[in-house]
Amino acid sequence: MTTTEFALQATVRTEQKKQVKTLRQAGQIPAVLYGNGVTNQSVKVDQLEFLKVYHKAGSSGLVELSIEGHKPLHVLITEVQDDHLGSPQHIDFHQVNMNEAIRTEVPLKLTGDAPAVYNLGGSLIQVLEEIEVEALPANLPQAIEVDVTGLDEFDMHLSVSDLKIPADVTVLTDEHEMICKIEAPRSDEEMAELDAELGDGAAADVPCACHLAELPGADRRRQGSCRAPGRSACRGRPVDIPEPALPGVGWRSGRALFGRDYAGLGRYRAL
Repeated sequence: MTTTEFALQATVRTEQKKQVKTLRQAGQIPAVLYGNGVTNQSVKVDQLEFLKVYHKAGSSGLVELSIEGHKPLHVLITEVQDDHLGSPQHIDFHQVNMNEAIRTEVPLKLTGDAPAVYNLGGSLIQVLEEIEVEALPANLPQAIEVDVTGLDEFDMHLSVSDLKIPADVTVLTDEHEMICKIEAPRSDEEMAELDAELGDGAAADVPCACHLAELPGADRRRQGSCRAPGRSACRGRPVDIPEPALPGVGWRSGRALFGRDYAGLGRYRAL
């Protein structure tokens, strides 16, 4: 990856407090720049242009940030604060020293088709979404691919040690950490027991898609299908579920590939 692959324009921000709301309504996102060799500076960026860059660069892609014609700065997008609808409200840009290694999280991207899914009807569950790495800013990968084409039996899994890592990148996450696994489909008896358990009241706290906006952003960590009584219209649609609403499911991160039930059953589809 070259250091000029992603570029973004910014302007100095003078708007504060109540004025920031008007700024957002005008299609601008307030941001702060900090890091190596710079004084913290308030800036703003165009929302559409930022989303285009962030969609590709993520939090590990190096971005050249130009502020009102000054020399571009090499930055990472270290934090994006969203509202309950997923619209960015504030951004943190971290200027980096190109000659100093940094630590950051890099997302994992599943690639290929797992034979145990389409041949045996299993479910592919991703339990680890990102790993921590250390590298020079210019060597940071935008994502690390995880090839799942070798998963052809139930209970097979891939760990961090199975990843193909560039020579100039050091992985800091434990090599024994599981990334994804194949689960056998649940039996009808197990499904009946699960439905009965949910019917006892556990599902009453599960919000349907149309009630997702009621959830605080910090609680939207898990994804699943609405099973709450009286909300059958939303059943099968992916929604975010607060962690306490999923007792015993055992997910370790917020993303899974699931089919007909939020526990990762049947054939899968990517969220």
